[in-house]
Amino acid sequence: MDDAARFRAIFEATFSRVRRYVHHCGVTGGRADDIVAETYLVAWRRLHDVPADDPLPWLLVVARNLWLNQRRGD
Repeated sequence: MDDAARFRAIFEATFSRVRRYVHHCGVTGGRADDIVAETYLVAWRRLHDVPADDPLPWLLVVARNLWLNQRRGD
């Protein structure tokens, strides 16, 4: 499987759960969309660091860190 296919599979399998997590953190609207998008940007850039067996926990940590960074910036 090439990188694009692997990323697509990860995205399709986890997107709704990552989005729900970000909303659960209390982030809404465009800010939530930005965090979710940036989470997958990090995943694409670091695709070889994303665990093959279960990428969701890794993605949730990335989303949480992005959310915390955004809160600190405010």
